[in-house]
Amino acid sequence: MINDLHDFKRAIVQFSSGTGFISSGESSSNLKTVNVKVSSFPFREDIHCSKCSDIRKNEIEPLYLNDNFNETYFGQLKLRYKQLGKNDIDEYEESVNKLLSPSFWQSKCLQCNSKSHIVIHEGPQGQEFLILPSSFGGLSTPNTPKNVSFYLDQANRSHILGANSAAMAMYRAAIEHILVEQGYTRRMLGNKIQDLLMDVANEEAPSWAYEVDAEFLQYIKKLGDSAIHANDGEIEQQIHLDNELIKNVKTVISFLLFSIYEVSRKKQKLLDSLKTAMNKMEE
Repeated sequence: MINDLHDFKRAIVQFSSGTGFISSGESSSNLKTVNVKVSSFPFREDIHCSKCSDIRKNEIEPLYLNDNFNETYFGQLKLRYKQLGKNDIDEYEESVNKLLSPSFWQSKCLQCNSKSHIVIHEGPQGQEFLILPSSFGGLSTPNTPKNVSFYLDQANRSHILGANSAAMAMYRAAIEHILVEQGYTRRMLGNKIQDLLMDVANEEAPSWAYEVDAEFLQYIKKLGDSAIHANDGEIEQQIHLDNELIKNVKTVISFLLFSIYEVSRKKQKLLDSLKTAMNKMEE
């Protein structure tokens, strides 16, 4: 399954051991080399489909790729390394992988036929891997309202470009739109969360509110506030909005979306199937 650049590289180019090179940190008594095999194109891998809102098998092919990204050139490169006395496998693999920047790929879902485009390029911190869907991307489930999907898509686009502060602000906006859609319309997100907590205390809240601790929503609000507030001009704190934090926020929101928009429908669908079967037996 392809989640990131590392997964993508492993899907299209495979390195295997042989003899002739020294791997990093090893003595000359442990000679090793690396053989390179490039996948044939197009190839198929599991990847998230924004239209299906789930993991699907996709067919992926390059629309633009460096002409030297082929096994013949890699063999020539390996020979050149030997001639120069370079024995570092990691350096050789890095040289191979650098040929992926820039490249442009098309990914087509084999279930719904929707297309996404993948870009690999050199960003400020090295190679970056961008997936650009043709429909709203991110965490949206099949029954997520369009306004919520919009902000989840904005968050996803921000995150894949490395703009985590912007992503956090958009996830905060998505939470607010979820609460508005659920009937909590008082001005300001903090007030909406307080109204939800009051309904929970009075046992008047929607069923999902007893499954999802409102404290999660409070922390997403606070993190989103910190991402956009001036903070006395101190931007150093933004470093804490790292990929691991965004991953955890996405997990919370995924659970929230499933609890609100999918559970009841799945239950009803299952119940309808049982009723249909029973009715047929009684005919």
